[in-house]
Amino acid sequence: MLDERRQFRVLFRVFLSRAVELDLLSPGGNVENLAIQFVALLLAFNFVVAYVMTPRYFTSPLPSAILRVNAWSDEEFLVSTTISVVGMFLILAWDNLLPDIRDALVLTVLPVRARTIAFSKITAIACAVGIVVVCVNFFTSFCYAGIVGGDAGTFGVVRAFVSYWMTMAFAAVFMVAVLVGVPGVTAQFLSYRSFLRVSGVLELMAFFAILGVYFLKPQLATVAALHAPQNASWLNLLPSYWFLGLFERLNGSGDPVLVRLGSRAIEAMICALLAGGTVLALVYLRTVKKIIEAPDISRAAHLPLGSRILIALATRIFRRPIDRAILLFISRTLARSHRHRLLLAIYGGIGLAVALAYAESLVRGEWEQKWYQPNALLLVASFVILFFVVPGMRIVFTFPHALRSNWIFRVTAAQHPSRYFFAVRKALYCLAVFPILAISGMLLFALWPTRPVLLHMGVFLLVAILAAEKLLHGFRKIPFTCSYLPGKANLNFKLGAYAAVILFAAHWGGFLEFWAIEKPSRYVALVAILLTLAVWARFRFHEFATAPQTPIQFEERPPADVYALDLRLDGELLGGDVYVEPKSRGGLRWGTPGR
Repeated sequence: MLDERRQFRVLFRVFLSRAVELDLLSPGGNVENLAIQFVALLLAFNFVVAYVMTPRYFTSPLPSAILRVNAWSDEEFLVSTTISVVGMFLILAWDNLLPDIRDALVLTVLPVRARTIAFSKITAIACAVGIVVVCVNFFTSFCYAGIVGGDAGTFGVVRAFVSYWMTMAFAAVFMVAVLVGVPGVTAQFLSYRSFLRVSGVLELMAFFAILGVYFLKPQLATVAALHAPQNASWLNLLPSYWFLGLFERLNGSGDPVLVRLGSRAIEAMICALLAGGTVLALVYLRTVKKIIEAPDISRAAHLPLGSRILIALATRIFRRPIDRAILLFISRTLARSHRHRLLLAIYGGIGLAVALAYAESLVRGEWEQKWYQPNALLLVASFVILFFVVPGMRIVFTFPHALRSNWIFRVTAAQHPSRYFFAVRKALYCLAVFPILAISGMLLFALWPTRPVLLHMGVFLLVAILAAEKLLHGFRKIPFTCSYLPGKANLNFKLGAYAAVILFAAHWGGFLEFWAIEKPSRYVALVAILLTLAVWARFRFHEFATAPQTPIQFEERPPADVYALDLRLDGELLGGDVYVEPKSRGGLRWGTPGR
């Protein structure tokens, strides 16, 4: 029997590294780079939050007691953000929360105790979640400790600091227990094959629930709203207000509503821990045996109705077999791979949440425009969904599925690469662009008169064509067949910059279109500009796809560490500080010409 501590350390490193799906990485991919980028992104987000929120408290002339009450809304936002980020991280690591078939078939035949496997997995999840919590709250913990505890001196600051971290830790523990317990309970009542089918649905439901609550929950962190009787049901349902009450209770607040909410947070956390621990023990005692005895999901004897309808439509719409093959391959991969569905749902869910935020402000009467009349906000909402879903689909195409089988595509890629590029473009239009156009058109036709909707759909179609053509320019892959190389892009900067550009373009694009619809001359000018840009984008994509030196890319690799110098004895500059002299002058030497 090996040393149990050594086994724990080995399994801990394995489970911690599997927080990232390693099957998506290329052979030269660096997991450390991806982890560093993720940590830096969370730290940058928290720094921006601290920089935006805290200065108004330190420069305010109001008394400290009033500032502490005013800080309730920001504290609730920080708690809600921590819960949501932890939840998103756990959803991304959904497959690694419970033992899978790899753990069951490999670890159960080794001389390793079940408790060692369980403790190492729990510790790995706790460590990863702890890193996320620290990154999301690092800067704000110092700032808000000074805000809510500065009037009590050093003791007050230390107490607020400790209370802050205890609250965030308890909120994270509650979220972990809930998201581990939900699939664990499901695994107890279903067979393993049925659980695999239901697990993806639970994952998407949890994702949309977390995202919807985060963006659409009512803002009740004020004295009047907390004590209003009509808000009691919301306060009892939303965990972010429970842990706001816990923070204020730990920090010495005597407000009866906050004290009650703090007690509810402690009770909910204890119940979730007991339930999650019990379920996790049952998983390791019962579910692992079910995994070993049950086969994986097998191929159905007959094609489902949805697949038959999709094949019939693809056969009628596309004449070329390669177009039908690419469309069906992409559709079936999205239907069968929950990782790709989840990634697409992340982009679509964020776009939908932002669009609902615009619609909610319109329904609440915060704008002069009415929701049942043509208005700029619903136009902005439609652009937001388009600008998130279409780039999301393009990014999903980048991540592989069954990477070890891409040799099949290499062997069968017998046609000119342009045929594949055009087929991918058609698939993007069929799966992302046209569904958004159809859904947006039906919703707006149900709300508005016909004329403004038709005018909007004309502009919307041109913008969608421009976005799709620009996104596919330079894309040399068959979707899901090329390895992914993390660490190439500066995600710390680019993600925030892209999100800001998308929201800016959608917001002002919607208002610009609404302004242009009011007069025919403005509308004609806008359509002429968009039509010119769309034609230019299609021409550039066609030029890229038909270029003779544009092969299909199947493997993404990092830059080589060793470069060929391509030495030639004709006296020329090779690049950098390497210069080739003629034979009569000694050949290769370092330096620049003439030195």
